[in-house]
Amino acid sequence: MNITGIPKLAHCGVSAEAYDAEAGPSIMLTQTEGMDDYPTIVLHPDQLRAICAHFGLTGDLQASKTIATLQRRLSRLAELIKHLAVFMAECSDHEHADLSIEMARINALDDLAAEWCAEFEFDGSHADLNGAPPSPLVPPNKPPASPGGAMPVQQGLSGL
Repeated sequence: MNITGIPKLAHCGVSAEAYDAEAGPSIMLTQTEGMDDYPTIVLHPDQLRAICAHFGLTGDLQASKTIATLQRRLSRLAELIKHLAVFMAECSDHEHADLSIEMARINALDDLAAEWCAEFEFDGSHADLNGAPPSPLVPPNKPPASPGGAMPVQQGLSGL
């Protein structure tokens, strides 16, 4: 007997409804198509959950899609940050301006993006984020800025 007031679900030749069994609340499944006799089975919700988990049917499809979308977007953001860091290190005007603060901030963003993406599984299409540990753009032992305040241009950023 349906005790919850939840409407019966009918889908692809099977109906399901909440049922009050002797063992407690259950789910009654009835095959409604394809047979002369309509077989019925009563399952406890834990049994149904275990069956679905056994066959890998318990994942939330929408959550998986959302996670994949966010990973793709975050990976692209990390890639753009990496390109900006490389551009600033190789192409900016260090002779006429002290860009050490800007470089520190860009390198911090690059490190943060790499950390956020560290556990993502990549298919190899992300050239900058293919699972290799990030190489620092400004080494910790960098030479001090020149007397005029300009930071020396960094050479040899291989692999980026």
